[in-house]
Amino acid sequence: FAFVLFDDDRDADDAIKYRDGYDFDGYKLRVERCRGGRGRGGSPGRYGGYRGKIELKEEVEGRNRQEFIPNWFTADVRTGMLTVHLDEGECFSAWVCIVEEGDNKINYGGLILQGLLQHWNPPGTTLPDPEFKPKQCDLPPHTPFALVEGSDGCGRTLFRIRVDETCVEKDSRILEELIPTWVHNLKVKNEMPRFTKIAFYIEQYSDDPPPKSREGRLSANDFLVISKVIEYVADKILGTPDTPSPPLQDIAIFCNKQRLQSHMDLRTVKHTIWKSGSDLRLMYLVTQNSSISASGSG
Repeated sequence: FAFVLFDDDRDADDAIKYRDGYDFDGYKLRVERCRGGRGRGGSPGRYGGYRGKIELKEEVEGRNRQEFIPNWFTADVRTGMLTVHLDEGECFSAWVCIVEEGDNKINYGGLILQGLLQHWNPPGTTLPDPEFKPKQCDLPPHTPFALVEGSDGCGRTLFRIRVDETCVEKDSRILEELIPTWVHNLKVKNEMPRFTKIAFYIEQYSDDPPPKSREGRLSANDFLVISKVIEYVADKILGTPDTPSPPLQDIAIFCNKQRLQSHMDLRTVKHTIWKSGSDLRLMYLVTQNSSISASGSG
């Protein structure tokens, strides 16, 4: 998405009239006014139209999400070819938790590999019951992709092929020789790897925290989101039989003195904020007037 500002409200109307629904390189553009309430007194808002005033910077920050994306495949923007790096650790580091589906856990790396190989029937193997359909990304048959050794971007290209060509007998046998065991097991047995764990500490906020010790060391799946850490702090650290825990919205989690957004996962925090190979160190702070204070915090 993008925000476009016009000095004249009529220019915004023309943009909507002539570009909403416009075919742009195979994609249909959607052009509309920035959503918002009606301005006071019926006067035009800052961004044209009759809306309440909004700040562009705040709107952009509210929509932006900082995420860590494992670098196990790339896409050539000229040819549209996916380059898949056959590194098991990197590929399967793409676990995510779908809260809307009851905290169902899926692995995007596995889904994409299964989609690329959806037409491949390994020679001499018995595939699962045809009625068994594992979750996968159904990719267009003409999608080209390349298999590359390793994940450092310097690996040797093993094979280039299209999704619909993987069922050709000759190409199928070449894939059988090139594909590592873990990819073969993913396709034939639908075997997903174990979750990746991240070790971390959670302690009260301080500008000068004490040295770490092994005591209090925790471990969780790398896709655990900060909102779950907040729940843990409220329930296990701040909550007592005599003193109720503060509202979740009053608890903030910090890393390297940067407040973390509740949707961020531990993997993103470790790679983009902590940036260290040592155990992750998080701090909590009660941010508003509450029955529990953060005495001694910075």
